[in-house]
Amino acid sequence: MKIIYVASPYAGDVKKNTEFAKQACRYVLEQGHAFFAPHLLYPQLLYDESPWERQAGLDMGVAILSRCDELYVCGDQISPGMAQEIDQANTLGMPIRYLSTEQILSGQKSTYAIWAKATPVSSLSGQSGFLCENRKRLSFPSWQEAASRLQDIQGLCSSAAELKLVTYPGEYASDRNMHLETLKNLILETDSGQDGRTEVEKAPGQRGLDVPGMTGLR
Repeated sequence: MKIIYVASPYAGDVKKNTEFAKQACRYVLEQGHAFFAPHLLYPQLLYDESPWERQAGLDMGVAILSRCDELYVCGDQISPGMAQEIDQANTLGMPIRYLSTEQILSGQKSTYAIWAKATPVSSLSGQSGFLCENRKRLSFPSWQEAASRLQDIQGLCSSAAELKLVTYPGEYASDRNMHLETLKNLILETDSGQDGRTEVEKAPGQRGLDVPGMTGLR
C-alpha cells in the first residue's frame, strides 16, 4: 500500500475546498492507498490567517511529504502552498500525479495491470512486458481485484518472472507484452530439462525491441 500525499487548494472558499479535499482523500482510498492531507489536519490546530502558523503548517507538510511515496495534485488550480509541495516533490524525485476536479468528483479510477520481468535464471532473462492471458493484456478496475489476481499468478510463475502491480498506462510506458502461457510453459520445460527459449511479443503494429525508461512502484 502506497502512502499518497494529497495536495489541493485550501485558502479562499475554505468550506468548499475542505469538502473537495475530503473527496480527493476518498479517491485515494478507493485506489487502495493510504492518504495524508495536511490541510485537513493542521487547520484543526493552527490559525490559517496567521502568516507564521500558516507557514508552520506548510513546513510540517513538506516534512511529511518526504516520507510519502507519491504526490497527488488535485484540482484545476495550483495554490502557492501546492506549488511549494510540487517543488519539494520534484527535489525528492517523487512521482507526481495530476488529477482534475472532474476526475476526483466523478470518482474515476485507475486501471491496473501486471508488469512481468523474467528472472535472471530464466531463458527470457532481461525481457519484460505487460502480462497477458489468452493473448489479451490483463487489466483490472480496482487495486483489490488486481492484487488478488497477482497473488494467484505469483504462486504459479514466481520462478520464471518477477511480477509487479502497476497503474496502467501511467507508470510503465511500454508496448511490450509477456504471456502467462509462455511463463507456465517455460517452467514446465525447465523442469523437464528442455530448452524453454521463446520470445516476448510486441503489441500489434509495433516494431523494435527497446523498452522505454520506466519507474517501478515504490
